[in-house]
Amino acid sequence: MAFSLNTSSGTIDADWKQAIKGRYVVLVNKTTGEGNDLWGKAKIKINNTMSVNLENNFSSEKVLVIDFGKITEIKSISFEIKQGSNNPGLAGLEIYK
Repeated sequence: MAFSLNTSSGTIDADWKQAIKGRYVVLVNKTTGEGNDLWGKAKIKINNTMSVNLENNFSSEKVLVIDFGKITEIKSISFEIKQGSNNPGLAGLEIYK
């Protein structure tokens, strides 16, 4: 999964009909030069029950790993970017057991 917003804020939702089992969610930011495509304040929601808040630290050429501590069924992931810059987005999203 990859995306790029055409504004500085917005929401992207990914839903799967069948749950994906995984322990780790790996997010890879776009590679447009370090410091670009800053997400700013953002929230990542998983299955509409778990959430991770980001504070100005996820920018271009960075990778974020979310570890659930155990294998979990993932049915949806939502990205709410509140104060991004330079068309924030993702180059990739991967889920690993």
